[in-house]
Amino acid sequence: MLFDLDGTLVDTMGEYARLAAKLLSSNGIMNYDEAYIAYLETAGRPFIDQLKVLGVREPVAAKLNQAFIEGKRDIIKRTRMLPITRQFLAELRDRGYLLATSTNNECELVAHVDGIDELHLVLCFDGAHHRKGRPHLETLKLLLGVGESEIVFVGDSEYDIQVYQQLHVHTIKTQGLFTTHEINRVRRIILRGESESLEPNDCIRPP
Repeated sequence: MLFDLDGTLVDTMGEYARLAAKLLSSNGIMNYDEAYIAYLETAGRPFIDQLKVLGVREPVAAKLNQAFIEGKRDIIKRTRMLPITRQFLAELRDRGYLLATSTNNECELVAHVDGIDELHLVLCFDGAHHRKGRPHLETLKLLLGVGESEIVFVGDSEYDIQVYQQLHVHTIKTQGLFTTHEINRVRRIILRGESESLEPNDCIRPP
């Protein structure tokens, strides 16, 4: 099982969006409300790539990206994985699943997330090439000895879902942070997947 981190395993997206909106508005790029929405609409990418999508050029983009990383450090240090999420991960481990996260958070930050040690493997952003998508997938396959047909990606971002679908990985699109209802829905999809013979390019979708 390969999980998105922000907005799926931990509740950080709102704070990230507020941080990005503050940085973009204070630098006169767009107003706060527009920036808040723009951040969420382009989520899933490293922030430096989001800035490119929004048309922010160097050297301003580099300055904003560094400020964003510094701001995220404070957010992540106080981030806690919810007990219900940890229980769900424990249930999956007990069922024999290998658990990993694929996140475009910088590697230096991810280790601070409380509960990250619940996972067997953490795939993060090295600031250059190791990111969500093929780089993370190839690392996952190498270190855990699995193939695409054995992997299920779970995340809330349409961008992430498309990235992993294009790599022929099964996907489950969540409705945001795990709640009892959402965990039960994802569990049903996983159990259904266990009972079906899926081709490598099939995708598990919510019913």
